Amino acid sequence: METTSVRDNHSFGPSKIAIVGGGIIGVCTSLALQDQYPHSTITLYSDRWTPQTTGNVSAGLIFPYSIGPKTDPNLLDRLLGDTMLFFQKLISDPLSGEIGVSLLTTYELNESTHTTIPSFPNVLDIRQLTENELTRIRGNNERLRSGLKCTTYIAEPTLLLPYLMERFKCKGGIMVTQKISALNQLTVINDLVVNCTGIGSRYLHDVQDQRIHSLRGQVARIRAPWIRHAILAGLNYIIPNRDCVIIGGTKQAHDYCMEARDSDMKDIIDGCALLNPSIRKAEIIDRSADLRPFRDSIRLERDPNYDRIIHNYGHGGSGVTLCWGSA
Repeated sequence: METTSVRDNHSFGPSKIAIVGGGIIGVCTSLALQDQYPHSTITLYSDRWTPQTTGNVSAGLIFPYSIGPKTDPNLLDRLLGDTMLFFQKLISDPLSGEIGVSLLTTYELNESTHTTIPSFPNVLDIRQLTENELTRIRGNNERLRSGLKCTTYIAEPTLLLPYLMERFKCKGGIMVTQKISALNQLTVINDLVVNCTGIGSRYLHDVQDQRIHSLRGQVARIRAPWIRHAILAGLNYIIPNRDCVIIGGTKQAHDYCMEARDSDMKDIIDGCALLNPSIRKAEIIDRSADLRPFRDSIRLERDPNYDRIIHNYGHGGSGVTLCWGSA
């Protein structure tokens, strides 16, 4: 019986593919399509690149955060599990330190008396905190009454995105700096177009998705090398990166302000200092804000009206967390 190799199958893929959106979702989608269709011409379009993307404001903690509640839990498990495996491979790379990928002990604390352990596929370990651990981790915030501990990955977008973009270009990928106002600009010259524009999907003329809106996040980067683990507690979080610690944050729906506000900064410092009083002594290196692309459910589907278009957007605060699984 005649057999067909995987490479032969790939040769029947789309000849020309376009991806719109230069953030972590768009870049990973471009790389995944290169793997699937090595003989296709793949072009990534964006009007802005790192460090001007939403992901560059984030700390890059691989942990589900601000995801639309109507997202199918089975889909979410698959996206998260596949992304965890992707970072498991990346961390074994000798370059992992340079590209900002490492393991990080993380504590999630809340005000309820009991924390249910969530589905977290392929995480190394996850468990409830003991009373003794909770007392030590929550600092001066006695309203926090339960929590969990896990070991997960951190992937700093400021380091990871340039690495992934270089991989894409080295494998023949084309990057075009251009604002796309409608996806049908590209369907006439491509066999497949993938929409990874995030909140930009509100404004594409042939998408105009009003279910997606901003969930504004403000953070500060501080110099605090003594902090070596992450704490998430409601709106507040403390997450170490390689050269700084990121403290946050806000979840301000339908707020499109890109400037860091003093009032938000005060709330962030006050809240994080309850968890760790040493925060007040740390030097503030930078403060910034960006707009998470929040949608009631992640959109990962073929467009019902244009069979050449696939949508991959609406990941809320979990773009990095779900990047490879979505791709």
